[in-house]
Amino acid sequence: MKTQHFQKYVGYIGLVILLFTSFACSTMPARTELGEPKSEIFYSTKNLLDQAVSARADEFAPNQYKMAVKQYFTAEGQFEKGKDKAKIEDHLQEAQKWARKSIETSQAMQNNFPELIVSRDKAIGVNAPKMDLDAYEKGNKLFLNVASEVGDGKIEKARNKAQEATRNFKSAELQAIQQNMVGALNKHIEEAENEGAKKWAPETFKAAEKYRDAALDSLAEDRYNDQLAQAKVDQGNYYTRKAMFLTKKIKESEGDRTNWEKLFLQREEDLNKIASSLGVSPEFDKGFQEPVSEIDQSINELKSREQAFNRALTHKDQALTQAEQQIRQAEQARAQAEQQIRQAEETRQRITAEMQRTMQQRQAASSETLKRVQALFSPNDAQVKLDPDNNVTIVLRSLNFDTSKSLLKPEHYQLVANVKQAMDMFPNQKVIIAGHTDFTGSSEFNKQLSLQRANSVMQYLKSLGVDNNRMKAFGAGEADPIAPNNTPEGRRLNRRIEVTILSH
Repeated sequence: MKTQHFQKYVGYIGLVILLFTSFACSTMPARTELGEPKSEIFYSTKNLLDQAVSARADEFAPNQYKMAVKQYFTAEGQFEKGKDKAKIEDHLQEAQKWARKSIETSQAMQNNFPELIVSRDKAIGVNAPKMDLDAYEKGNKLFLNVASEVGDGKIEKARNKAQEATRNFKSAELQAIQQNMVGALNKHIEEAENEGAKKWAPETFKAAEKYRDAALDSLAEDRYNDQLAQAKVDQGNYYTRKAMFLTKKIKESEGDRTNWEKLFLQREEDLNKIASSLGVSPEFDKGFQEPVSEIDQSINELKSREQAFNRALTHKDQALTQAEQQIRQAEQARAQAEQQIRQAEETRQRITAEMQRTMQQRQAASSETLKRVQALFSPNDAQVKLDPDNNVTIVLRSLNFDTSKSLLKPEHYQLVANVKQAMDMFPNQKVIIAGHTDFTGSSEFNKQLSLQRANSVMQYLKSLGVDNNRMKAFGAGEADPIAPNNTPEGRRLNRRIEVTILSH
């Protein structure tokens, strides 16, 4: 990564870290469960900066986002020093102005240059920034120019730079993929060359280079077909190991060493001919000992079979009689097997048909049951879902608890009574009552609060006559949101109770 780009990148990251650290460690009171600080002065600006980060404005409009953060820090410093509120609010208004502008620029970048953003993300995804690639550095410099011009409203002027940046990011992505895939092989080839493999085992060394180049060509043709490229890399590694082995052996030999590789390859070819006739597929990257052992083992097995055959010939009459008897038995067994196969096929077809009918009946029954459960609730009160395992989940949308409380309100009694009616449709099935919260507050507090709320619902169901052994309360806390936590509506949706009736 070039020094200038690295310093800018570190600068932006430092600003973001400093913003969150300063906000968390300031003298302002801690947030409540709803995420509202007691001081209303900074919350809307902080929330807007969070929205800018969510919109990737820190990446796609870095200069504007930097101005917003700078104004926020200035306001915070004045607040800590007890400065005039009007001046503090002036800086916060400036911060909000720049934050909105950064969001607008980020959205304009994503709307007008989606291919540029995708190509940049893909290059980053394969670690191109860490490889000091000129193509990535050039692409990133052009990318920042495009972001600056888009921020100035010069979208059409930025198009040519965006196209060039896209080409550079794609090139950087390919180079990074090739380096990730072939880097280790290149290192092994270099080690083999340093050991003298290019001189003492030139044919094998060339084979290693050939498979390395083939892997690069394969990735250039289709950079995402890593299986084909990996197969060529594996072959390259095999020939590299083999070249190093040959080099070592040739160096240890005496006489005209340039002929040793040919002698080794000739011996390998001869052994391959023998091995092929025996059904053996040896590898020679560790020498000849293992292949020779495999061939010797196959020959010994042939000898054992030959001895057995000779013993059988000694008793040929008895063997022929036994063979004829075995043939008759085999024919009978074959006829029986064919009959069993026919019976098994008929049984399979019958079972398949029965399973299909059962599946259709189950699907029809599940659909009908789901409709009856849905009829118990209005869309505003609850959402009823059926998963592939036929578990029925009722998401109680209108069941809201007071902040940090777990007491069930009287106005929710009828809603929980409707849940009881739904459970009555499944009298023998277990039920899980899960409580969920938004992300505000500590994880431990949220998990305990969600469990208490789930227990409140379970206890009321128990008072309605539901067997306590059927039910189990579970506190999920903030771990399973169904909506973004950065808006009041999203947090409201995440503070919910889910009742799941298990199919078995």
